[in-house]
Amino acid sequence: MTRYLSRQAVAVSAFLAVGSAFTATAQERPQEPPPDLACDAFKKNDDGEWVAKRNVMVPAPFGMVDIKAGQVVEEDLQERLDAQCK
Repeated sequence: MTRYLSRQAVAVSAFLAVGSAFTATAQERPQEPPPDLACDAFKKNDDGEWVAKRNVMVPAPFGMVDIKAGQVVEEDLQERLDAQCK
């Protein structure tokens, strides 16, 4: 009986340790904000949305994104442009 309880205690301890390790790993790497945008490559349309004036590569957290001339940009990029390109 004592052996069974000690095995359970070891199993629970191992489970908690592994769970804690994954939580700590996920919190170790905060994402850095992408670099500044080329404000001259965008303009606001009549609806107040940012549109690319020319083809442009834009830095994003996961790499570079190609935006085509005339393309209305995604909401997260709209917010970045609002903040950086008054």
